[in-house]
Amino acid sequence: MKPIFVYVAVAGEDKVLAGTLDAETGAVEVRQEIQVLGGPEALAIDPGKRFLFVGCHPRSYPKDTAPDFVKLRSYRIDWNSGELAPINSVSLEHAPTYLSVDRKSRFLLSAYYRAGKVAVHRIYEGGEIGEATQWFDSGGGAHCILTDTSNRFAFLPHVTTSKVNINTWLPVMGPTHILPSASNTILQFGFDDEQGLLIPNTPFKIPGERGGGPRHYCYHPTLNVVYFSNEQGCAVTAYSMNPADGTLAPLQHISTLPPEGYDGYASCSGITVSRSGRFLFALTRRHDSVACYSVDPTTGKLTLNQIVATEAQPHFVALDPDDKHLFVVGHESGRLASYRVLDDGTLTPLASCPVGKRPVWVLVARQGA
Repeated sequence: MKPIFVYVAVAGEDKVLAGTLDAETGAVEVRQEIQVLGGPEALAIDPGKRFLFVGCHPRSYPKDTAPDFVKLRSYRIDWNSGELAPINSVSLEHAPTYLSVDRKSRFLLSAYYRAGKVAVHRIYEGGEIGEATQWFDSGGGAHCILTDTSNRFAFLPHVTTSKVNINTWLPVMGPTHILPSASNTILQFGFDDEQGLLIPNTPFKIPGERGGGPRHYCYHPTLNVVYFSNEQGCAVTAYSMNPADGTLAPLQHISTLPPEGYDGYASCSGITVSRSGRFLFALTRRHDSVACYSVDPTTGKLTLNQIVATEAQPHFVALDPDDKHLFVVGHESGRLASYRVLDDGTLTPLASCPVGKRPVWVLVARQGA
C-alpha cells in the first residue's frame, strides 16, 4: 500500500508541513517543514497528484510590505517521501481565500473574500502557475470556487457581509460583472476548460438561505447534489444540480448544531463528503464540533448521525483517500486532530498534535488516489 501524506498550512508561522500518516494510530509524522512567507492559508492538489498549490494571505505583516508576500505558489510532490520542492510563484494584487484545480489539471481557480473577486490562472505541464486567464468582480464575501465532476460548471458562494468597497477594486481581465454586494448569494457559472474562463450562467445569482451565508461546498461524487456550509446560519444546505445546465435548486436544509439547541454564537467553516458518497462532515466554530451525517444513496439527503467535539476554532476538514481517517485543524488550538471513520460514519478520536500558530488548511493525498 502506498503511503498517505498529510499537508498542513500554518499561517501564523509562515510554514507548510508535509507528514506521513500512521494508519493505525492516526498520528502524523512530520517529514518536512518549508518556509512560505506571507501566511500560507489555502492549499490545493491537482487531480493528477503531481503538484501542490499554496495561496498566501499576509494578515500580520505591515501594510506597506504585505503586497510583496501576496502570492500563489506551486510545489512538486515527491511521492517517495511526500516532500515538496518549489516550482514557481505568481504575485497578486489581492490575498486569496480559497484555491482549487479544475478536473483536467489545466487551471488554478481562486476566490478572494475581501476583494470580492474570483480568478483563473493557467497551470503549465511542469506545474508552473502562469498568467491569469480571467479576473472577475463578484462582490464582497466570495469564499470558495470548485468545478463540478463534468468540469463544465462552478459555483461561487458569498457569506453574509455588508463590507464591500467598490473604490478598492482594480481593473480586471476578462468579462467583468461588478456587483455592489453579493452578500448571502451563490453565483452560478459555466466553465470553459479550454480557455480557462468562468461564464455567468442563467440565472446568475441565487439567494442563500435566510441568514445563512454560504461559505464552502462539495459535490457528491455520484449524485447531482451539491452541499454548502452556511457560515452564519450554522447549517448545511443541499441543492440538486441540473447536469444539463448547471443550475441549483434547494433540496434540504439541516443544522450543524445539537437538536436540543445551542445558545452561544457559532459559525460554520469547512465541509467534505466521503469518496464513497455515504457520509458528509461539517465544522462549526465556537461550538467547536464536527457534525457527521449519513447521505441517502438515492436522494442525497442528509441524516444527522453524531456531533463530535473537536479543536478550538476548527477551520478546515479533510478525509484520507480511503475514507478511513478524518482530519481537522484548530485555528485557535494550533493542533491537528485525527479521527477514525467507522462503518456507520461516526467518528472515534485518535490523535491530536501541535502543528504551530494558526493552522488554516489540511489536505490528505496518496499517489494515484
